[in-house]
Amino acid sequence: MAECPKCGAKVKKDNLRRHISGVHGPGAQAPKAARSAPSRPASTVAFPWQIMVVMAVVAAVVIGGYWYMAQQSGPSPDGNGTGTVAVIETNYGTIKITLDTGRAPRTAGNFISLANAGKYNGNSFHRVAANFVIQGGAVAGAANVAWENTGLRNVAYSVAMARSGDANDAGSKDTATSQFFINLQDNPNLDAYTYPYVVFGHVTEGRSVVDTIGAIPSNPAGDGQPTSPVSIIRVTIV
Repeated sequence: MAECPKCGAKVKKDNLRRHISGVHGPGAQAPKAARSAPSRPASTVAFPWQIMVVMAVVAAVVIGGYWYMAQQSGPSPDGNGTGTVAVIETNYGTIKITLDTGRAPRTAGNFISLANAGKYNGNSFHRVAANFVIQGGAVAGAANVAWENTGLRNVAYSVAMARSGDANDAGSKDTATSQFFINLQDNPNLDAYTYPYVVFGHVTEGRSVVDTIGAIPSNPAGDGQPTSPVSIIRVTIV
C-alpha cells in the first residue's frame, strides 16, 4: 500500500498514479456539498383567536343590552307598556289608563278619537258585574272598530272593548263601538274565544277607584246597573 502525497489516502501502489490523476488532477471535480432541504419559513401572522373571542363577547353583551332595553320599554303581554294616557274623571275619583297604541293601534286609536271629540264627557259606567268587570262609555251612533289580535290579556285592571254577539263568530268580531270595560280580576275566559275581547290598555293609577265602583251593588244583583250612579265627568288624553 502507498500513501497519497496529496490527501494521505491509502491506496495500492499500482493505483497511486491513477488516484492522484483522477482525484487531484487538473480535470478532477470537487465533491458537491450535500444540499439540505429548504425549510418552510415559519408563519409570521397568527390567527387572532383571542381578539375574535373578545369581539364575540362584546357583541353578545351589546345585543343582550339592546334586547333588555326593548323588553323594559316595550309593552308587556298584559298591557303594561308605555303609551298615551287617558285620564277618566268620575264622581268616585280619577282613573288613569295607559293605552297600548303599539299593540292595539285601531282600538286605542278609536278610544282616543272618541275622547278627543268629547264623546265620553257626561257619560257613565252603566254596568257593574261583581268580581268581573265594570263597563261604561256608551256613545250613541259610534262607528264600529275592526277587531284586532293584540296579544294582550284580560287580566285584573286591563281595559278592553265590549261588543255584541257570539265571540266565536266571525260575523260578530267587529261589533265593538265605544263601550269599554275594566277587568276587576283576571278573566282568562275572555281570552279563550276564537276572537278574544280586545285589550287596549291598563289602569296604572286609581285602582282603588275601580275597586270602589266594582263594589257598588247592582240591579239586578251581581250584574246590572249600579244602584248609585257612576258618572264619567270627562276623559282627557294626555
